[in-house]
Amino acid sequence: MDELVFFNRLIIIMVPLAAIVFIVLLRITAGYGQHATKRWGPMINDKPGWFIMEIPTVIIYLILFMNSGLKTQLVPVLFSIFFMMHYVYRSFVFPLLIRGKQPMPVSIIFMGIVFNSINTYLQARWIMTLSPGYEPNWMLTPVFIIGIIFFSSGSLPICILTIS
Repeated sequence: MDELVFFNRLIIIMVPLAAIVFIVLLRITAGYGQHATKRWGPMINDKPGWFIMEIPTVIIYLILFMNSGLKTQLVPVLFSIFFMMHYVYRSFVFPLLIRGKQPMPVSIIFMGIVFNSINTYLQARWIMTLSPGYEPNWMLTPVFIIGIIFFSSGSLPICILTIS
């Protein structure tokens, strides 16, 4: 099967699935944090649980990036830096900052691994392979500039709070 066909089918599956999960979570409390219960299955400490749930993102993205023909082009490299900044923080820094002592159900970790793996594949393959390509002058477009402003407005306060 052509990769673009697979990619599009995966997106067609993920969009309605997201809507279903949204509706379900309006009625069911996810078994995480203060809502963690053994009915969600075996539990482990939340710090390693969070790390285990997030680390596939870093690994999968790095593998796809290193096997890409675009790893030397400015815009894909910049996108990759932003993506990795976010997920390195989520994988390595955030687990160390978790203050609670609530255990985390293995089922939640597994669902996180599945979602993160699919999400990473979709984003990395688009950036590295399937997109129409981004020329460096694309970074001067309003779409890119607004995106950078949004990303920075969410990331910078977290970085400042983490350091202080």
